[in-house]
Amino acid sequence: MEQKLAIVDSSVSSGASARSMASTVPQAPLQTGVTAGTVSTKVIVEFRPVWADREPARSLIVATLAEYERIYGNPRGETPSATAAEMGPPEGAFLVAYEDGRPVGCGGLKRLADETAEIKRMYVVPEARSRGLGRSLLSALEEEAKRLGYRRARLDTGARQPHARTLYGSAGYAAISDYNRNPYADYWGEKRLWAPAPHERAGT
Repeated sequence: MEQKLAIVDSSVSSGASARSMASTVPQAPLQTGVTAGTVSTKVIVEFRPVWADREPARSLIVATLAEYERIYGNPRGETPSATAAEMGPPEGAFLVAYEDGRPVGCGGLKRLADETAEIKRMYVVPEARSRGLGRSLLSALEEEAKRLGYRRARLDTGARQPHARTLYGSAGYAAISDYNRNPYADYWGEKRLWAPAPHERAGT
């Protein structure tokens, strides 16, 4: 599994919050405008495939689940599975984001069907948020799903995570019906990862 890189380009002006945009290689990085009086910094983020039951993935998953519990309370029913085996080869993957050698985020893929993967355990540590890393992580997971041969990605999120829903919508996910019976979710999304072959298009 190849290592992936992303460039986060943040332009920060005095008295203003950081603005950032990111993309994963080999796509060209998105550009942010730099106006007078701003300072532009580039942060290199590496996405490395790892085993989900080994460090640092294990600690990041623990932090992810702790945040879910803080937001939604104790589990009130059975939730969809996301085991280390499901998020590992040959049908799954787990990526850890490193910034200056420090793990700052993670996300996994599990197989739902022959051509559909589900994105699980997306998480960015609090001190690395609001800088475009979540969008870059999502893009890296989509690229890995395509590499594994999946044509669609699905995901879900809950009502108390509006920023996640905004991110997914802006990344091209369309709302679909409940596909996994997650008791915490109120939004389920799907995105086609590449265009269908000509013979699969409607009317052909």
